[in-house]
Amino acid sequence: MSAGSSPGCAIFWHGYGVKLHMKNNKHVTNVEKNLTDSDSIVSNTDLKGIITYANDTFVRISGYSREELIGVPHNIVRHPDMPPEAFADLWRSMKAGRPWTGVVKNRCKNGDHYWVLATAAPIHVNDQVVGYMSVRSKVGREQIEAVDPVYRLFREGKARNLRIQDGKIVKAGLLEQFKLSKDCNIKFRLVATLALLTMLMLTAGGIELFGTSKAKEGLSAVYEDSALPISQIASIQKLLLFIRLNIAASLNTPTPEVILKNTAEVEQNIEKSTRLWDEYMKHQLSNEGKILAAKFDESRRLLVVDGLKPAIAALRANDIAEANRIVADKINTFYPIVGDSIQQLMQLQLAMAKQVFGTAQSRYETVSIISICLLAGGIALILWQGVALIRVIIYPLEVSIAHFRQIAQGNYKNVIEIAHHNEIGKVMEAIKSMQTRLGFDVAEAKRIADENLLVKNALDNVSTGVMIADNYGEIIYTNKAVNDILSKAEEDICKELPNFSVANLVGSRIDSFHKNHAHQRQLLASLTDSYGASMELGGRFMAVTVNPVINEQGQRLGSVVEWQDRTAEIAVEKEVSTVVVASSMGDFTKRFNLKGKIGLLLVKS
Repeated sequence: MSAGSSPGCAIFWHGYGVKLHMKNNKHVTNVEKNLTDSDSIVSNTDLKGIITYANDTFVRISGYSREELIGVPHNIVRHPDMPPEAFADLWRSMKAGRPWTGVVKNRCKNGDHYWVLATAAPIHVNDQVVGYMSVRSKVGREQIEAVDPVYRLFREGKARNLRIQDGKIVKAGLLEQFKLSKDCNIKFRLVATLALLTMLMLTAGGIELFGTSKAKEGLSAVYEDSALPISQIASIQKLLLFIRLNIAASLNTPTPEVILKNTAEVEQNIEKSTRLWDEYMKHQLSNEGKILAAKFDESRRLLVVDGLKPAIAALRANDIAEANRIVADKINTFYPIVGDSIQQLMQLQLAMAKQVFGTAQSRYETVSIISICLLAGGIALILWQGVALIRVIIYPLEVSIAHFRQIAQGNYKNVIEIAHHNEIGKVMEAIKSMQTRLGFDVAEAKRIADENLLVKNALDNVSTGVMIADNYGEIIYTNKAVNDILSKAEEDICKELPNFSVANLVGSRIDSFHKNHAHQRQLLASLTDSYGASMELGGRFMAVTVNPVINEQGQRLGSVVEWQDRTAEIAVEKEVSTVVVASSMGDFTKRFNLKGKIGLLLVKS
């Protein structure tokens, strides 16, 4: 809602209404009226910006009478030097329920001006905004000199990237946008921090699990693709060695028993090596491994088919010469080829194992580096967020405590800066609103106290005796006249009321003047109108008039009693009556005694 289109823009403050089409007070002078340190200008408006209350300082400084202020828009004291942007900013703050503090130039009735530090805040009743209050005080010269030229830039349309925010002049730019990001609430900060830490822990845990999984895969690869094949090749190599030894033993001891035993072992070892080779070929081989495996397989096949099997047949046929020929021509020829092939396969498997180990080690180092970086990042994040939360929570709380201390000491003119609009900012706004309200209440209490003091001084000096009692019948005030009246009669009154004492009147019960206390209490409690009575106290004749004290809400607050000692008058009346009766009886010897009679009594006589 724009300030110029909203009906609520009729809100006006002490010289800074939010309506852009405001009254233009053109008649101005260059005369400045300076406030004193004790001046506190206080006013209230309704929701339409109509002044409903103005304190005496407002009346005195502005030059308007209270009758001229009450019931009119607050922009009656607006100075034309104030830029409309300040009023639009005020409206935004009021709409957001935030207090507003700014340096304001106001106009007096005669055209003079005065500068104030103004704080405006909504008035809440039952959580509803029912109006607005403003408390203004003296502002430092350096602050005036700082804002006056800037206000001129706004009026001339040369402010450029300057703007007014919550009464302060700020630069609108990337830096300011960054500052606005600091207004995110503390709950969001805590949730975001916990979320980031959780994500960090999950990421670190995921990387750790990934590294562990890869390490497991690496170990499995080392075992299945390197260790196991190497073991199989070594076993085949060992079996080939046993076969050669068996053949040599048969040739060295060519007895039927030795030949039968050794040739059987050779066949068994050939079968075992074949099975091992078949198991080896099930592994996933590289291209180089397939070539070497094919070479070994061919040389092994030639060794078995063209060498070992014919040698076994010759030995079993007891043809030792043929067996020696086969060993010399075939077996001794194929064995080195097989040996070289198997050594090449062994070296290949070792190289593959080394490569797998290198990959695992590199992966471990990578995971370690990532884990360390995440740990360092997590620590940095925790420290950063910790410092940020300290700045956002601890420092503002310390400032809030300082403001509370100032308020507790009766200082309601603190400049409360609201840097952020998060939860702590809301607390500061509440403190600022409370300070504004307390400043108003103190000013109002002072006004009422001054009025009460005036009434008390007046009552103290009237000739009529006045006594005031609360709703419980306890005397809370006696003026000089009633003290004089009762002091003169105190000795006589004590004859009838032994506990009576003028010195102890305040704090005693008003029904103590009567013997029937209950009757008097009931009479005072039910009194709705003026009540007059006469009483005799210790030979003194008193005329008493009692009136109930009722406030604007119709609530009974107590009673006010007027006292008059009519003892002398009653005596004169009796003396006059005696003379009149004697004269009517023809006795004209009776005469008035003029001694001691003055004033009205002398006239009556």
